Amino acid sequence: MAQPVTIAISTDFLSVYAKLPKNIQNRTNEFVQKFQNDPSGPGINFERIRGCQDRKLYSVRIDDTYRGIVARQDGTSTYFFLWVDHHDEAYEWAVRRRCAVNHATGAIQIFNVQYTEAAEEEKGEEYEFPLFHAISDTDLIALGVPVELLPFVRSLKTQESFGRACCQIPPDAFENLAYLAGGIPLNEVLDMAASQKSDLPVTDDLTEALQNPVTQKSFVIITGEEELRQIMSAPLE
Repeated sequence: MAQPVTIAISTDFLSVYAKLPKNIQNRTNEFVQKFQNDPSGPGINFERIRGCQDRKLYSVRIDDTYRGIVARQDGTSTYFFLWVDHHDEAYEWAVRRRCAVNHATGAIQIFNVQYTEAAEEEKGEEYEFPLFHAISDTDLIALGVPVELLPFVRSLKTQESFGRACCQIPPDAFENLAYLAGGIPLNEVLDMAASQKSDLPVTDDLTEALQNPVTQKSFVIITGEEELRQIMSAPLE
């Protein structure tokens, strides 16, 4: 017997979906409903993405012009809708992204693996030390910063550059870093981060990580057609 299909839609997907032309919104809505009924059905065009660093990411065909980006682990029936965009832009987004469970927090994160350092500061801007120079790698990781983004976070020199980095750092990690940047002591921020951790064992299983309360801040879990209809129509109301 086939496993029941679970769809998790990221808040980023819903945000970009709400900005699409109305006709593309309708096609996307219809596609997600069709996908939920049968992910292997005709017309889904579930394909790997050339050059993508994360082998869990696939493209799906919304129409002739638009593609969705979906994450899935082999052997599971849980699908994560991460992004929707024009064909080329969707692929460009995907080849730079990784979808993974953060081993420190147990939460699912989607982040840009190609960011290694922040953009050069404006001329004349003075700083004495990088913003997080006094925070150890161990503590940054405990706050949810992916190991791959440590060089990028360490390159941030001002509050302004940190603010511009909000789209490059996973939301849970950015929130914790914002507390630090706002002057809250490290031990208090570590305690806040620890209080949100799930008691479940941390693995690389994305389906299990969906139960993490931090993950559920960034994903909406869909199990039925009516629930899907309500979620997909919400950004339009």
